[in-house]
Amino acid sequence: MATITVVDLYAVISKVRQETFLTYEPLLLLALIYMCLTGLLVFAFRYFENRIPTRGA
Repeated sequence: MATITVVDLYAVISKVRQETFLTYEPLLLLALIYMCLTGLLVFAFRYFENRIPTRGA
């Protein structure tokens, strides 16, 4: 299993910015990718937390 970090994503986006001379578009793409990854993790953890049985309440 590979771990994707923000630093890795930013390094790729920085390379794209250097090669294409585009400033904002790669950063917006990075933000979109980060939000998608974060959203997937939130939904996965919410699903598994709801499956854990609790006492009482």
